[in-house]
Amino acid sequence: MEMRLAPKDSATSASRTVRSPTPAAFSTARTLARLGITVLDIINHSAMPELTNLIGAGDYKRAALVHRTTAAFSLLGGAASFLISLTAGPWLLQAWTLGQVSLPRALLGLFAVSVLAHAFWLSNFVVPLAANRHEGLTLRFVTGAVFSVLLCYPLSQSLGLAGAALGAAGAPP
Repeated sequence: MEMRLAPKDSATSASRTVRSPTPAAFSTARTLARLGITVLDIINHSAMPELTNLIGAGDYKRAALVHRTTAAFSLLGGAASFLISLTAGPWLLQAWTLGQVSLPRALLGLFAVSVLAHAFWLSNFVVPLAANRHEGLTLRFVTGAVFSVLLCYPLSQSLGLAGAALGAAGAPP
């Protein structure tokens, strides 16, 4: 007799496979904290066409002004995202997951700190892209990803979710 799993049975089987709520808690908290990075991407990438034109025309003085202005807005946005994650993050997490996921404020803080780091990274990331100098960025992305993978597992084994958050902080945006 052949036995087939109905969609409901498949979901039940999958939920038995992943018994820990840890992956859901980690990914949900990381997504919540990194919403700010999406806003930072919009800020920084909106300056790219102007930077490309200015660098192409050799107007480095105005290109530097555009970069400084964009970097300032990026850092302000990163700081705002950091503060929102720390103050409203636990409430947003509870509302978003209908109370199914709760995490220590310190863990949300680790994710929020990574947003601050990415605010600095993203504002400086746009200049080489605008100047069509992708090679160095590729090396940085690969290096960051390798270090993140190498750090994430041992840190998560010793520090739990906080270790996984620390390991993931080095990952490229």
